[in-house]
Amino acid sequence: MRFSKVAIKKYRLYRLLLAAGAGLFAFAISMGGRYSQELDTVRTAQHKAALSAVQQIDRLLNSANEISTTHNELVNSSCPQAQPRLLNMSVQLQTVRAILLVKNDVIFCSSLFGHRDYQLDVMFPTFAKPGHNLMLKAALLVKRGSPTLLFWVPTRSDPHSGMIHVFHIAMLSSFILEPQKPYVNYMALNVEGQTLIYGQEMIRQTRDITDKPSVALNSDRYAYSVGVFSDPDWQLALRSLPQHIPLSLLVFMLAGIIVFMVSANRMNLAYHISSAIQRKQFQLYCQPIIQSQSGECDGVEILLRWYDERQGWISPDIFIPLAEQHGLVQSLTRHLLYTLEQNKHLFPQTPDFYISINIAAEHFAQGQLARDLHKLWYQFNPVTKLMLELTERSELQPADYAQLTQLRAMG
Repeated sequence: MRFSKVAIKKYRLYRLLLAAGAGLFAFAISMGGRYSQELDTVRTAQHKAALSAVQQIDRLLNSANEISTTHNELVNSSCPQAQPRLLNMSVQLQTVRAILLVKNDVIFCSSLFGHRDYQLDVMFPTFAKPGHNLMLKAALLVKRGSPTLLFWVPTRSDPHSGMIHVFHIAMLSSFILEPQKPYVNYMALNVEGQTLIYGQEMIRQTRDITDKPSVALNSDRYAYSVGVFSDPDWQLALRSLPQHIPLSLLVFMLAGIIVFMVSANRMNLAYHISSAIQRKQFQLYCQPIIQSQSGECDGVEILLRWYDERQGWISPDIFIPLAEQHGLVQSLTRHLLYTLEQNKHLFPQTPDFYISINIAAEHFAQGQLARDLHKLWYQFNPVTKLMLELTERSELQPADYAQLTQLRAMG
């Protein structure tokens, strides 16, 4: 097609805008995918941090529970007899500050201070309640006021006797609750409405903490939970996006280049011919064939003309040769036959009148022309005769001459 300079300039601008739009769409999809991945990364990291803290605390309590079960007969010993073994147990556990022995709800021995005489429900009223075996409490003697975690392990035979393990939780929390930047700002241990926050030496009421945890994970075995506090996950995900911009820009460029190159096919005449056939832009014009002696019209020659809304009238000298070159001349002929059959009532319905159309030699190949004529014309039993004119642009192959006999038989 002979595109005008203005049309070419406009179409190139259209291609650039289309390529830019496709690139931006690919960029947005890429960044959106990265954002979703970062959200998953943030949430997974926060859950892993909470899970790791719970597992470590569970291991501490499991070890204390196991050693208490093994030596539960100590509750029936005197304090002088039991204290050396309690000290040895503290050494084995390493993380325990002290171990207290309880007999009939009376604390009678400490691994650090020996003989004691305290009522359990007075010193630790939480443990007097059935099923409550953990509490956070400020130390009363050693390093007074520092946070401790108390673990009550009653004997199986007597729920009023057993051992209390006193963990120096402030020291342990500096390892167990250590935040993993940038996904975790800080972590907290919650026990029975009491909370110990990483890096703090003071136990706080859980209800007084206004921040909402990003993740709160409960232990499956013991009555405590670990909270993970961080900035909103969407903010963390957004902060990490800049590192993905180079790759997304590459996706943007590749998508834009591909669309720009593919859209170049629309500048090709073959594309426009196919599109024009589908949009029925080709029109049929009749050129009368006049008998010179009588002056009567014996028939018409059908001429195919193309009017494009942007380019106007396009000469057959342009589109016919190129249609033949791109293998579209058969499609043009089929369109002509279909349109002609739809409008055959406009012609004189007499056997003496004929309609002439041009046929390219390529249409003879493998019997295509005979099949198309039967399907698009003769199956409707037209009265008007059809005359075929072979164009001079290509030579009829010897193998196609047999089809001429078939066409003559068809009329």
